[in-house]
Amino acid sequence: MGYCVVAFCVFMPLPVSSPLGCYGVAADDVSEDWSCDRCADGTFTAECCLCNLRGGALKKTTDDRWAHVMCAVALSEVWFRDEARRSPIDTSRIPMQRYKLKCIYCRKRCVRRGGGGACIQCSCGRCPTSFHVTCAHAAGVTMEPDDWPYVVSITCHRHQSRSSSAQRAAFQKDIVLGQTVISKHKNLRYYSSKVTQVTSQTFFEVMFDDGSFSNDTYPEDIVSRDCACLGPPEVGEAVQVKWPDGLFYGAKYQGSNTSHMYQVEFEDGSQVVAKREDVYTLDEDLPKKVKGRLVSTVLAKHLLPCVCGRVLFIVI
Repeated sequence: MGYCVVAFCVFMPLPVSSPLGCYGVAADDVSEDWSCDRCADGTFTAECCLCNLRGGALKKTTDDRWAHVMCAVALSEVWFRDEARRSPIDTSRIPMQRYKLKCIYCRKRCVRRGGGGACIQCSCGRCPTSFHVTCAHAAGVTMEPDDWPYVVSITCHRHQSRSSSAQRAAFQKDIVLGQTVISKHKNLRYYSSKVTQVTSQTFFEVMFDDGSFSNDTYPEDIVSRDCACLGPPEVGEAVQVKWPDGLFYGAKYQGSNTSHMYQVEFEDGSQVVAKREDVYTLDEDLPKKVKGRLVSTVLAKHLLPCVCGRVLFIVI
């Protein structure tokens, strides 16, 4: 198991806190009298311009307002000018349509741009359910990290109740050698494929110096230690990690986890290795992101060879 260091603002009477990496502050910068950006600025009554709630992990925006880091992450059009420090937050790309949505929990809708907050919506199909990020969080709405170009996958209570038992049952099923499944090709589309090998893989969990987190780092990518001979580092130990871009990054070891890995083969003969959550059996409900990139067997016979020849096809 890994751990996450949490910082508490000295001025907050309640245990309002944020993991260091999430708030964009280095562990070395935190002391007993550490204060968050809002309290350091003396703006004690500031509220989030994206949800209108006061308190919490607030950061300055580019137009001199305040916003929760959580709200900024969940809204796909919002971005951090400095990702490591999580500030300032740029909200200029939020479309007016978001401000017009009404939150089903607080029932508030924006009457002018920047007032009333901006809502997110359920990711299931064309579900119109909308809510502020913090309202959804307080209500227990499921919000999970998603693949690019999506940021967060959001499931409202209505769709969660419909799919949760089916998903739990599906993930209890084992995948066996020779089974036909749906998985992601190197061209980022999903195709029918066949399982050719099942193995177990241990991954390391590391917190990088810029605050980002990885739970699927291969032990051999820890270049500052011979993990094959010496075993994993001590929790909290500083390590150097070689990333797929070929560069080396400083991080701290947080723990490890073990996952089943499935090697699958596509009709064009190419193979990939994927985790269980990235492989779907034929009787599982496919997420929206997978349905949008799924290629039928008939199209796959024509598309895969052409992709290898670098000819672009648009699949509708």
